[in-house]
Amino acid sequence: MRARLGGLLTVRVLRGTWRSGRHFWSLTMARFSAAEMLQTLLGIEAMPVEGPVRRNTTDYAESTIARAVFERAKTDTVDFIRTNQRLPAEVWIGSRKLSLQDFAATLGADDGASPAVAVRKGNPEMEKYITTDATGSFSWPIHPEGFSAPQLLELDVCKPGH
Repeated sequence: MRARLGGLLTVRVLRGTWRSGRHFWSLTMARFSAAEMLQTLLGIEAMPVEGPVRRNTTDYAESTIARAVFERAKTDTVDFIRTNQRLPAEVWIGSRKLSLQDFAATLGADDGASPAVAVRKGNPEMEKYITTDATGSFSWPIHPEGFSAPQLLELDVCKPGH
């Protein structure tokens, strides 16, 4: 799963088992939502959660994050997920932030041991399958003619479990 998340967010991954020392992943094929993958990488039991409430961008400009700072960001992210039962829109690295997709890619590529963590750019490839036609997507008999809801489409893009 770590190798797959390092480059992109996908829903077909290897189900893993964490063992002390090195990371060993059993090769049982499974389907996970992006939210379940993120929770697994954070070391917590996957639970049903809502997606982030908005899309956010990264403003963290460095190419690496000090291990202690990254571990703090992971702890804060776990606390946020457990408290709010949803994924955060961003993860704070000190006074700067990583978008959720960049944090997931960075977390997925992290070896867990080096003194600095390389920042990765997330590539949520599933977004190319989500419509951006705010009017055509809602041209159902139940909606008034011309109904448009671009804000609902944006929530669909933000929702990682989709």
